[in-house]
Amino acid sequence: MKKGFTLIELLIVVAIIAILAAIAVPNFLEAQTRSRVSRAMNDLRTISLAMESYYVDNGGYPPSSGDSWLTSNTTSSYMAREHLTTPISYLNSIPADVFRVIGSATNPMVQETIYRVYAVNYGAKANGGPSYNKYPYNGWMTWTIGPDMLTNAHGYRTWPAILKNEGLGDAGAYGVDFTTDQPIGGSTGGNGLRYDPTNGTVSFGDIYRHEGEAKVRPG
Repeated sequence: MKKGFTLIELLIVVAIIAILAAIAVPNFLEAQTRSRVSRAMNDLRTISLAMESYYVDNGGYPPSSGDSWLTSNTTSSYMAREHLTTPISYLNSIPADVFRVIGSATNPMVQETIYRVYAVNYGAKANGGPSYNKYPYNGWMTWTIGPDMLTNAHGYRTWPAILKNEGLGDAGAYGVDFTTDQPIGGSTGGNGLRYDPTNGTVSFGDIYRHEGEAKVRPG
């Protein structure tokens, strides 16, 4: 006569499997998020190297697409990234923002999935502030929306602006939902908030990379 498993034994096995799954799945998702954050930081570092190489060759950071160095004012989109790929390939292509790619898979409103790269002229305004439309550009910023899937910089945000916003409180005016372009938790459209994994792997904030300000504002 063959002995089979009793109902209690089967229930115990199922319970053990459920407990193991409850432990393993969150750890797996956590590892995925950490991997994406690492990839995004590496991508921004790659863009940084390309921007600095451009600066060495041209004495300034790239202007917006379609603009020329002889232009003193422009109303274009501020995007500097196209000049990194042509006519000289400082980058073969602008990497895809892994977090925007995730959002685009579920939301048709997401129109582009590559990193934003904005250049700016610090000190161009009468008050010494930054200007998007005064050449040559001496600073720039690029960022990823981060694992919270909210963009905390509705447009170009200088490093001082981000620090000021963070001084407003835990989240400040922490941005807009990049899939709907609507403010979340603030009315300013987002003045910047840095991602900090010590607040949790999935937490508020974007992952930024700024360069250039030290060239005109030492210290």
